[in-house]
Amino acid sequence: MSLGIWLALYIALAFLVGRLYATFVGWKFVRVAFFPGVVVAALGRLVACWVTGNDTKQVDCWRNAGPAEGKGAPPGSQIFRFLFAIGPFLLALAGVLVADWALDHPVRFSATLPTMSHDPARAGSTFFNTCYDFATGMLHAIRDQRLGDLKFWLYMYLAASFVVASAPSTDDLKSVAVACAVLVLGVMVTEFLGLSVSVHHGFETAWRGFSLLVAYTIFVFLASAVLFLPVKLLRDSRKEK
Repeated sequence: MSLGIWLALYIALAFLVGRLYATFVGWKFVRVAFFPGVVVAALGRLVACWVTGNDTKQVDCWRNAGPAEGKGAPPGSQIFRFLFAIGPFLLALAGVLVADWALDHPVRFSATLPTMSHDPARAGSTFFNTCYDFATGMLHAIRDQRLGDLKFWLYMYLAASFVVASAPSTDDLKSVAVACAVLVLGVMVTEFLGLSVSVHHGFETAWRGFSLLVAYTIFVFLASAVLFLPVKLLRDSRKEK
């Protein structure tokens, strides 16, 4: 259940981040400035094609026009559409874990996403408190870094490229939303039936990486919104003239 909710949050934020960059700086700029993330996202979509046997020539794996200018859902089964949508996220998660390991954990952020309660009031409180704590925690972690730490800045750039370039299209968002809803309902049904699901110990590393990715996505979204606000105000003032 928790995975479905936090995955939905990540995908929604990545969707909004993609729209911000596509609107204010254009996707051509994103493709150049965040090229490592573009390659990772494209590889995730290519893997989805290879796994399901779909023709890579029939889909836009590179998203040259950006997520906002998609040509509709890619041809194929629902499973393929889901893998096509989730592939960039899985590769972005792997990229964050590899970069964090290779650069000796440059960001001092150790919080992990909590388990969600079945009680709506408690779940809502946990959700909003976690978003706030992750945003402030990431801000404090970045503020405490030394300006001359090249590993830190390289990690920040790579993480930003993974978040921005993997932004889903509207059809990707729908596919993942349906999968998240099914996941949440499935967990609720298994718990109602008294069934338990065991989680491998190695999942903890992936969960930590996912938590770091969510925290960084929240930060990128907020920082981008603040950064692009003056641009919007300037454009609006020019239109009035």
